[in-house]
Amino acid sequence: MVVPFLQISTRYDVGGSVEVLWRLDPLFVDPYPHVFTLEGQIAGVATSTDFVTLGITAENVDRLSESGDRHLGMYQDYAYRVKLVTALGVYYSRIVHRPD
Repeated sequence: MVVPFLQISTRYDVGGSVEVLWRLDPLFVDPYPHVFTLEGQIAGVATSTDFVTLGITAENVDRLSESGDRHLGMYQDYAYRVKLVTALGVYYSRIVHRPD
């Protein structure tokens, strides 16, 4: 089985929100649409074991940003991951942290 996410990283966008970018493995051949959702959690907090959906979902994209005025990246321990849903399965990226 091919792991879909080849690379994933974060950066600040021009509005100050965190943008999460990724690249899929060219060997990943699940049919379209590829539906991506940005999820986040406060890493390092004992009670924060689950990721929450940040309300951002899009089809066939290679990046997502925090929505609205959330600016969760201002928290030093905030972590992100991307959920990918296709007709054949649900996949999660590795966890990435806010940019330095």
